[in-house]
Amino acid sequence: MLRRRIAALLTSLAIGSSVLVLQAAPTASAAGFVVSEAQFNQMFPNRNSFYGYSGLTAALSAYPGFANAGSDTVKKQEAAAFLANVSHETGGLVHIVEQNTANYPHYCDWSQWYGCPAGQSAYYGRGPIQLSWNFNYKAAGDALGIGLLDNPWQVQNNSAVAWKTGLWY
Repeated sequence: MLRRRIAALLTSLAIGSSVLVLQAAPTASAAGFVVSEAQFNQMFPNRNSFYGYSGLTAALSAYPGFANAGSDTVKKQEAAAFLANVSHETGGLVHIVEQNTANYPHYCDWSQWYGCPAGQSAYYGRGPIQLSWNFNYKAAGDALGIGLLDNPWQVQNNSAVAWKTGLWY
C-alpha cells in the first residue's frame, strides 16, 4: 500500500498532474527545488526524522544542478527518479543503515591502495542511497571534500552529509 502511494505521488510529481501542485520551497537553500516541504512530507509520512527536508535542501548546495536544469518536466522527472530510488533503498526513508548486519564485513576491498582505514566492517550501506564499499566512501568523500573513508559514520550521523552522498551517487 505504501509503495503504491509513493509511486502515485512520484508519478504525479514527474508528470505535473493536478494531484500535486509544484511550487518552489520557501527556504533559500531550497529555492527553485521542484518538491516543496509539504509534498516531501506527503510522500514520506512515516519517514525517519533523520531524513528531513532541511537535510535534503542543505545538501542541494553541493549539487546546485540537481533537478535544476532543462524543462520543468525534466526537473520533476529527475527529482521523482531520485526520490523513488532512495525510497526503495531505505524502505520509505525509514532505515539509515543497512539492515543485514551479516553483510557488513563484505564491503571492504583490500585491493585498493588506501585499504579500509575505518576497519573491515565499517563500509556497510548508509544514508538515502545506502552508500557501501570503501571505494565508494572514498570517491564520495573526495568529491564532497569530506573524510568519509576514515569516518564513514558521518553518513549515518549527519543528515546533510547523508543526503549529499545520495545526490553524489
